[in-house]
Amino acid sequence: MKVTHIICLVVLLFAESPAQDQIKQGVYSLGGSFSYSSATTKYTNDEFTNSTYALAPSISYFFIDQCELSFSVGYTVSSEKYSGSIIFYSNPERKNKNLDLSLGMRFYFPLGKVAPFIGASGQISWTTPYYESSQPFMPPTTGYTLTGGLEIFIAQSAAIEPAVVYEKIRYDAQSSSNVVLIGIGVKYFIL
Repeated sequence: MKVTHIICLVVLLFAESPAQDQIKQGVYSLGGSFSYSSATTKYTNDEFTNSTYALAPSISYFFIDQCELSFSVGYTVSSEKYSGSIIFYSNPERKNKNLDLSLGMRFYFPLGKVAPFIGASGQISWTTPYYESSQPFMPPTTGYTLTGGLEIFIAQSAAIEPAVVYEKIRYDAQSSSNVVLIGIGVKYFIL
C-alpha cells in the first residue's frame, strides 16, 4: 500500500500542466478502462473460480466549465469454473457476456495540477445467462453509479484518474446488487 501512495505523490509533484485548460467549455475527451478480476471460493470438497475481463471506452464533452457529460459503452466477459462433487452442475465451465450503455455527468474542482471530481451516471445492461445458452440476452437491467475521484494531469492532454465507485444494479422487482469498486482510468483531452 505504501508503494501506491509514493507513486501517487510522485505523479502529483511532476504533473506538467494546470487543470484549468482541460476542463473548460467546448473540450472533448476520450477515456476508458480495462480490468481483470479473479476470485476463488472453496468449500469442503468444492471450488468455484470466477474470472472477469471488462473494457469500457467513453467519450465526454464539457458543456460548461468544470462540468462534463459522458457516454460510455462497457463490455464484460465472465467465466465460472466449478470443480467438486455437487452433481447439479451439468456444465462445470460456464460463460456469460454483459453489454452496458451509460450516460453520466461529472463536476470538477480544479486545484492547480489536479482536479477532484464527483459524478453520477445511469445505465442499462444486457446479459447473456450462464445456464441457458438458447436465450441470447436476458431482459435488460438498470442501475446507477456514483463516483468520486481525482483527475491527475500527467501531460497537457493526458490524465490518470483514480476513483472510488458505488454501483447499484436492479435486476428485477425483488433483486438488486450493491458494489463498491476502487480503480484507475485514463483520459485524453482534445483541446
